[in-house]
Amino acid sequence: MPAQVDPYLSAASRLIDAALDPVTVAGVLGHDDPSITLKVYASRFNRQRKDEAVRLALAVGRLVESGPPSNGKGGEDGGWSPGGSA
Repeated sequence: MPAQVDPYLSAASRLIDAALDPVTVAGVLGHDDPSITLKVYASRFNRQRKDEAVRLALAVGRLVESGPPSNGKGGEDGGWSPGGSA
């Protein structure tokens, strides 16, 4: 027999995974105090924050690897220099 899914816990997980803040999640779940939400779902919030940090780091890495966007200034390097001045 498959395990039953708790719709309340499932909803909480989806709200947290959607990057809603703890105060908003607490309100939707009916918690009077967001600290209750944080205590119960701390690991989920932590994982969500780590996931965001990894996505950001990967995005920045892709930008660095591809170089700056062309700015239309012409020239061999598009007018860009690592020091920030053309």
